[in-house]
Amino acid sequence: WAIAEADLVCLVTDARTGLTATDEIAVRDLRRAGKPAWLVINRMDGCDERLAAAEFAALGLDSQFATAALHGRGIAALRDALAARAASVPDEMGALDRDGSGASRVAFLGRPNVGKSTLLNRLLGEERVLTGATPGTTRDSIAVPFEFDGRRFVLIDTAGVRRRSRVAARIEKFSILKSLESMMLADVVVLLCDAAEGITAQDATLAGRAIGAGRALVVAMNKSDLIRDNAARQRMERSRDLGLRFLQGVEIVELSALRGRGTKRLMCAVLRARESARVRVPTPKCTRLLETAVERNRPPATTGGRTRLRYAHQGGSRPPRFIVYGSRVEMLPASYRRYLENFFREQLKLVGTPIVFEFRSTPNRFAE
Repeated sequence: WAIAEADLVCLVTDARTGLTATDEIAVRDLRRAGKPAWLVINRMDGCDERLAAAEFAALGLDSQFATAALHGRGIAALRDALAARAASVPDEMGALDRDGSGASRVAFLGRPNVGKSTLLNRLLGEERVLTGATPGTTRDSIAVPFEFDGRRFVLIDTAGVRRRSRVAARIEKFSILKSLESMMLADVVVLLCDAAEGITAQDATLAGRAIGAGRALVVAMNKSDLIRDNAARQRMERSRDLGLRFLQGVEIVELSALRGRGTKRLMCAVLRARESARVRVPTPKCTRLLETAVERNRPPATTGGRTRLRYAHQGGSRPPRFIVYGSRVEMLPASYRRYLENFFREQLKLVGTPIVFEFRSTPNRFAE
C-alpha cells in the first residue's frame, strides 16, 4: 500500500554489498506499479563513488544520490531534491476546506498503549500503521485519508502522551510535541482511554487540553470487552464520572478496537461533534435565545445594580463563539455565564464542542 499511494519512491541500496537480486526485483516491482523512483546508494563512506554509480546504473533509474547516512554525507542534496519535488505535488492532507466540503482532521489522542493505532487500522480495514503490546510503538503522527457516511476525513494517529515527569528520552519529548501539535490542528479530537484501567489523571489532563484549545472532543472508552462483570463496570463508570465530570456535552463511546465493536457509533459521535463545532446561528435566533434565557433566570442583582443583557450574535465557529451585549456585564458572575452556556448548548443541541461567550458593554445609542 505504501508504493501504491506514494508520489515518489526512493530505492535505498548498499554500496558495500553492491547490486543484488533483491534490488533488481524491487526495481521490477516499481516499474510494474508505474511509480517514479530515485536510486539512493547509501553507505558510500570508504567506497569509490564512480564505481558504485556504474554498478547500480544497470537498474536503469534516472536520478541517483550517493549518501552516507551515518555521517550525513549527501543527505542535504537528497533533502533539497525531495523538497523541490514535494513543492510540485498537491498537499491533499493539508487542504482543509473551512466551508465544510473538504476533509476534516480527526486526531486520536491518549496515553501510550490505549489502542490508538489499533483503532485506526480497524476503521481503515487494513494494517496501515504498526501496532504492538509494547508502549511507544508510534513515534510520529501519521495522517491517513478516510471516508465515512459520504464525508471525507483525515485520521491522525499520534504518539502516546505520558506525564511530563515520566518522560526522559529526547525522542519521546519530540513525539509528544508532535501529538499536541496534531491536536491543535484537528477539527475533532478523539481521546482514547483504557476502560479496564478507568480514567486517569493524565486522561483528564488531555481532555482539558483539547477543550482549552477549543477543539471538539469525543471520549472513547477502548477495551470495553475486557469488562466482564458488574463490579468492573461499576468501577469503570465511577472512574469515568469522577474523572471527566468537568466536561460538558461531550459524548462518551464504549468500544473495542481489537474486535471492531462500537467503531460506527464512534464515527457518528465524531460527525455530531464536527457539525456542532461548525454551527452557524442567525443573529435574530441568538437574541431570542438570550431573551428566553433571561426570562427563565434573570441575572442576579449586585450592590452596583442588576446586569441587563440586551442582544447577542455569533462571532465565529470552531468553537462557536457568541458575543453578548448589555449593561454592567463586568458584574455578571461566573455561575450565570455557565448557565447561559448550558442553555445555549441545550437549545442548539450542541455536543462535543466547547462554547465561548464574550460579553461587551452596550453601545452608547442603546444605553439607558
